[in-house]
Amino acid sequence: MRRSRCWFAVVALGVLFSCLPLSLRAQSFPLNPRRARESPHFHVETAFFLIPGESEGTLDIFYDVSYSQLQFLKGRDGYVARFEVQAILYDSKRRQVAGDSWRRIVRSASYSETVSPERSYQETFSLRVAPGKYTLLIRTENLESEERSSLVLEFKPESVVSLPALSEFVLGRCSPDSLVSGAPRDGVVPHPRGRFGEAFPNFCVYGEIYDRPGESDTSYYRVAWRILDEQNSVKLADTLRVARRGEVSSFHFSSSVDRLTMGRYTLELALGEGKRAQKRRRVLEVDESRFAIDENIDDTLMLLGYIASRSETEPIREAEGEERKRLWLEFWKRRDPHPETPENEFLIEFFERVRHANSHFSSLEAGWKTDRGRIYIRRGPPDQIERRPMSPSGPAYEVWSYFERNLTFVFVDRMGFGEYELIGPSLE
Repeated sequence: MRRSRCWFAVVALGVLFSCLPLSLRAQSFPLNPRRARESPHFHVETAFFLIPGESEGTLDIFYDVSYSQLQFLKGRDGYVARFEVQAILYDSKRRQVAGDSWRRIVRSASYSETVSPERSYQETFSLRVAPGKYTLLIRTENLESEERSSLVLEFKPESVVSLPALSEFVLGRCSPDSLVSGAPRDGVVPHPRGRFGEAFPNFCVYGEIYDRPGESDTSYYRVAWRILDEQNSVKLADTLRVARRGEVSSFHFSSSVDRLTMGRYTLELALGEGKRAQKRRRVLEVDESRFAIDENIDDTLMLLGYIASRSETEPIREAEGEERKRLWLEFWKRRDPHPETPENEFLIEFFERVRHANSHFSSLEAGWKTDRGRIYIRRGPPDQIERRPMSPSGPAYEVWSYFERNLTFVFVDRMGFGEYELIGPSLE
């Protein structure tokens, strides 16, 4: 049952929006916290690495902006975009402690490249910082259109308490020569989007271990890694032996997402064992190209039936193999509000709604199958929830209000087992 709940939270993401009013389709949905919500959309990820013998370290800022988000102008030799990236670092007292800005020029030979969401400009910017608590502000401005967007990240680079110590790690794509011997970090292309699938079937990781200089470089560290799903079930796991190389021992490994279906996962690295183990984590997502619709087509189409017509779901049921996959992906593509961006924003929002339903409304059955789950998936979070527990005067109930849409839903737990039943309005 656990696997079933996780999978439904994964596969049922985009269909909500085919039946929503046009006014709702235009609204902004919460996205990845490391993605700017305004245009120009860009992605940012960070990693902190210590500098041996110094009290400071390097904050690496991995930046990714799609060509489709840049303002290209046609010139004699093709197309040119000019933009500026600014990074400002504030301490816990909101004082600026570091910052810089970078102006960049991107050239493209063809118009099709300039509007491609898959083609992007990527760069790593670095700031020197001491361990502590910080707020990082990243801004991007198209210099031709003066269009601006920003992203704020909170983070806390830690100092070394005991040795050996495990650094943060870079989660990225594998470079073409990642299997060739050389500097371990050269095998990892930072991937701030954090999404993998058919386009990026493999992920690569770079990290460091800090220790005192040793007399020999023949000893090894043991680094265990595993990928957990949203129910904390282990989906992939392995162990590395990292050769000790003095104060800094770097390591690199790669793996495939072929055994993972669409969804959100946690990649966890651990140095040491038991309660003393040092752990580092990052979230990765497997995109809609890794769907698993064939595993339980009846329940999948039942979920789609919340918001899709029978004429939309039946062709998916009747198709097989690659044809079913093609129809499934087209289903999402039709509902993408911003096809010029790498993500399908409806897909991501629906993912969050199904995840919330399964986390908060599951009882004797999966949360998405309950009345509260169905309404949440269709309508999103209510503006107000009024709750009353069970009492001698009556059963427990919840009243959900959506003020802008002038909607109210009443759920009653008649039996006292957490099975809330919708009693109004009946049209839902």
